[in-house]
Amino acid sequence: MRKAPTSHRKTGGTSKISGKQLYKVLHVGQGHMGWGGKTLPKGAVYGLYSDYIYKSLPRGPQPSRWYTTKLPLVHCSQGFHLTTTPIGWAEGIDRSRFFEAEFVGETLPLKANFPHRTKLCCRSIRLLREVWPDMTKESGFTRVKPKVSK
Repeated sequence: MRKAPTSHRKTGGTSKISGKQLYKVLHVGQGHMGWGGKTLPKGAVYGLYSDYIYKSLPRGPQPSRWYTTKLPLVHCSQGFHLTTTPIGWAEGIDRSRFFEAEFVGETLPLKANFPHRTKLCCRSIRLLREVWPDMTKESGFTRVKPKVSK
């Protein structure tokens, strides 16, 4: 993975498709064997099917760094995948983290007969801010972290 071209570092990208916010769903490692056969460090934030560990996460108003791949884009196996329906891609709410995200550059168009019409495969993405599930909101998410009652 390498940084996005300089022209993309400051200007940002596209964070919505057909008016819907795009999200990246990541998972928190539990020290278990990952998809690629390696043991993920406990607490590592990774992509479920790629085992790619995301080390740069948003901090306050500061987005993550750009993540870019040179590999050919292939739905469901290569590239960075964003979605408009993040809850459907969660691996347990307690082990998933949700981020508003944006992309630049090449994407694979969604095919009319493709079963996951809410998923977009991208060349370069960055995470904008973490959000939390809130079913009382129309979007299903809030930018305010909920208080955990003990």
